[in-house]
Amino acid sequence: MKLKKSKKKEILKKKERLELLKVKLKTDFVGIDNIIDDVVSSISPFYLFPESIKRPIVINLWGMTGTGKTSLIESLVDFLKQKHCFVKFDVGEYCDSD
Repeated sequence: MKLKKSKKKEILKKKERLELLKVKLKTDFVGIDNIIDDVVSSISPFYLFPESIKRPIVINLWGMTGTGKTSLIESLVDFLKQKHCFVKFDVGEYCDSD
């Protein structure tokens, strides 16, 4: 299947935006470059080809409190202007503390 020229241009522009996102996140969040690469790679199909995604993309992050997990994802969502399709589910909110 051949893509229209306008669609190719849109995809290339989005790929550039993902690369800029990686640079920004790696500047803001020091020492987690591999995690940033993995997260951006995980969301790339959704961002580049949203019409082809049949199921939601789920990104699981775990770690100690205060390591920047939520901030990282919120920065990503803000940068890509995807708040309209972002749902945060914090398992810690549902755990019994007893």
